[in-house]
Amino acid sequence: MTLTRELEASAREAGDIRPRRALTLSRGTVDQLYLAVRLAVCELALPGEDPAPLVLDDALSDFDDGRMALALECLRDLSRALPLLSSFREVLPMDTRRLETGRLLLRPFGPADLEALYLLLRDEEVNAFLPWFPVKDLEETRQFYEQRFMGQAYSLAICQKGDDIPIGYIKAGTEDSRDFGYALRREFWHRGIATEAGRALVDQLREDHVPYITATHDKNNPRSGGVMRQIGMHYCYSYVEQWQPKNFPVTFRMYQLNLDGREDRVYSAYWDRYETHFVEEGL
Repeated sequence: MTLTRELEASAREAGDIRPRRALTLSRGTVDQLYLAVRLAVCELALPGEDPAPLVLDDALSDFDDGRMALALECLRDLSRALPLLSSFREVLPMDTRRLETGRLLLRPFGPADLEALYLLLRDEEVNAFLPWFPVKDLEETRQFYEQRFMGQAYSLAICQKGDDIPIGYIKAGTEDSRDFGYALRREFWHRGIATEAGRALVDQLREDHVPYITATHDKNNPRSGGVMRQIGMHYCYSYVEQWQPKNFPVTFRMYQLNLDGREDRVYSAYWDRYETHFVEEGL
């Protein structure tokens, strides 16, 4: 991480060639960077004995649950040596929330859900348009859960009311794209379940003041576009990507839903990143 004289931050992950400016990062990531700088300056500059208090005003407001847990642990350790005066908005972690619709219960995944998740992730047809290969066993399922669902604020199991067994998932990312996605076991397709779950998640995102979400679908999977439109999303543009890890070219259609009333906002990162991009008529 580097800072300019104007205190503009940029960060580079291991393996990156160039650092990324703060303007290209999510708000949660930027707040995390500046909090790290503030804590580092305090450690370097404040006296070891009788230090002045560190004042933090709503410093974690854009942190997702994973960042929040790590930041609070760090601040707890720091408070043993440095007085802290803090004001944080009340945040109800998603791992305590349960969203209900007429037919469904949306809740966080847990370790007890691995077998049900395995049934979903091993199915080749279910995963045909998803950016990973079907899992081979429960160990790969556990790794998938830990990497993609555990601690994620808006990655929820879709369950039918009455049995609490996951039949799919619904999710919205917390990075800049705020990518919306879902998957269902095949026997639950064509029942309106993804739309019902998506609308419930959108309501929660709006309540949590998330400004927008985006979603992409392969043009050969138009039913996903139908779900996106049914939850209120609008088509913005298309682009061609050499899709990884499956490594073949795919034309994606990008949809967006602005939840804060800024109807002129369009997430342009995919348009800027991929040379072949265009707007399709009639969508």
